[in-house]
Amino acid sequence: MSEQRVFFFDYHRIAESHHWKLGKGHFDKADQNDKWKDQEIRFKQINEKMVRIGVFDENADNPQEKTFDYNDAEELADEEFARRFPGEYLH
Repeated sequence: MSEQRVFFFDYHRIAESHHWKLGKGHFDKADQNDKWKDQEIRFKQINEKMVRIGVFDENADNPQEKTFDYNDAEELADEEFARRFPGEYLH
């Protein structure tokens, strides 16, 4: 079995406002002791000005089976952000 890989997106609050910006997303290995389900989304509050949302892609290491990409993962992460932070603005 290949290692599990996850898209991570960091959202940063702009000053003391209701405005946030998305930092550059990155793709990394999941902890081998932590099993994810395909397209599972996980949220982590890093601090008051930053949150991280991870989206798992079970076919990340197999281009022939790939039907999900970075843009799909970012869209799911943005939807999760909007669900958790209603009334906040993403730039």
